[in-house]
Amino acid sequence: MPEPENQVKFKCLLKSVKDIARRLVRDLEYPDGCIELFENKNKNETNYQIHILEIKRNTVDNNVPSSKQTNDGEENVAVRNINGIRLNYHCTNILTFALTKPKSQFSGCVELRIGVSTYNAIEPPTAEIIKEKWVTRYDENGKKTDKKELAKYDVLVRLENNGLLPYLERLMRYRLTQYKSKEPTYGCCHLYEKCSDAKKCVSKEKIYATVCAYKKNLDEGRIFYGRNRNI
Repeated sequence: MPEPENQVKFKCLLKSVKDIARRLVRDLEYPDGCIELFENKNKNETNYQIHILEIKRNTVDNNVPSSKQTNDGEENVAVRNINGIRLNYHCTNILTFALTKPKSQFSGCVELRIGVSTYNAIEPPTAEIIKEKWVTRYDENGKKTDKKELAKYDVLVRLENNGLLPYLERLMRYRLTQYKSKEPTYGCCHLYEKCSDAKKCVSKEKIYATVCAYKKNLDEGRIFYGRNRNI
């Protein structure tokens, strides 16, 4: 029996999402393979999550400080075995989406679950429906209150909508550019003079440089060292 048409279209969409992820990794100079598409199955649905995988630092080198000592049970950590070497990753979900059920009212749509700040930053294409998701607020002691807060939006976009794939790319790019390494913030690395001369970060480890204080200054035009010094 041939696959339903919407399933075929959705598989093509997944392939395109993987291609976009690889392109964004190159554009941002992040490590190869640091973005992965995960299939998440549960009894109610199968959804797909785009994760950033950042290798946890366990030793100090000249570039960045060591990883904080944290309880892995309180972190979202992924484990991979690469050529027999065990690697621990910080794992951050930047986007969740799913194909709507075949017999539902909105069959043939992709449902995207988007946080409030991301939704406000990236305008969605024409959608079938946009649902607000509210959650109960808790006080500082962890007790439920009678207050609610807006947690996210569910945006349903038809598979044939020409704006769907560009929207996914804009969402992914936004979340990636907003991403901050899970490592501790550091002042600068050994490349600070070369960065100053180039007026930008020249580190090859851009994902860790997202918590470099000097990179933030360079991005904002403040140069402390070298021939381009302006502070």
